[in-house]
Amino acid sequence: MSLSNIFDRLVRNPSVTAVDREGLAEFAARHPQCLVGFFTDPKAHPENTDLAVVLPELLRAFPSLRAAVLKPEAVVATARDYGVAVFPALVFLDEGQVSKIMARIQAWADYHSQIQQWLEPKA
Repeated sequence: MSLSNIFDRLVRNPSVTAVDREGLAEFAARHPQCLVGFFTDPKAHPENTDLAVVLPELLRAFPSLRAAVLKPEAVVATARDYGVAVFPALVFLDEGQVSKIMARIQAWADYHSQIQQWLEPKA
């Protein structure tokens, strides 16, 4: 599967928004807690394909959650801004600030517990 196929498949999901570098800040302002997917060339990083399957499943498991996926041409520059060094990655944003980065593919239970903990109201 090519990067463009991964991207197209993800943005067909109504809970996923395609963003560029500038659009990510606008998206985060509208969604105080959101996930951002950083996907790169699946030939260099085969786990991109796996994460592209996992992200929609996470959104089904957590229906209030919204996600953005960076347009392919914006990934490298935006990754530097958000501290992403390993791909693919899901970045958890709170009020536009990085709360957590989960790089590469993880066990489903890890995604589930990390998201559940992250969404809990802060004391």
